[in-house]
Amino acid sequence: ALLVMLFATFIVFINSNNDPEAVRSGLEQREAFIESCIRDSPDHPPEFDSVEEFCEEVNPAEGLDPRFRLSMMQEVVVGMSPLIMIVGLGLGASFVGAEWGAGTMTTILTWEPRRGRVLVAKIVAGLLFIFVAAIAAQLVLVGLMAIVAATRGTMAGVDTQWVWTTSGIVARSALVATIASAIGFALASVARNTT
Repeated sequence: ALLVMLFATFIVFINSNNDPEAVRSGLEQREAFIESCIRDSPDHPPEFDSVEEFCEEVNPAEGLDPRFRLSMMQEVVVGMSPLIMIVGLGLGASFVGAEWGAGTMTTILTWEPRRGRVLVAKIVAGLLFIFVAAIAAQLVLVGLMAIVAATRGTMAGVDTQWVWTTSGIVARSALVATIASAIGFALASVARNTT
């Protein structure tokens, strides 16, 4: 996972361009698109207060600005959530399924015959690991991308509100991964097999 994150960071780094001329050209193109949209759109959808607001929304700066924007990381973290959930499901199932498959669960139950106690201890350890690992993985990716944004991109739009919102998304993703892990653990406990 770390190698994939480092590779993604490298790709973003080489594709980001904070050259002032390229930035100015991109922003000029965006302004031209917005002016054209305002001129060609006599009305706006009801969810927008004005044609100007509508045109600003459909012509975001990210598409024309060659810099990497750290503010875009919220979308990346949201996109990572299903992947983290699938990994959590697999790891949760492996925490107990691998024990049954290898025969070590039988050995453990010989020394500790209270099956409920063994399963609770395993699930608590597994869920804590998944929750912490999911948060750590997302924070590592955001941290690596923050370095790219600071050197070859822009930190525009990153403020206290952005930090709180992104933290909430990270925590929610970790919680969903933890719940998926518990489901995987339960299924593997019943089936006595990771698969």
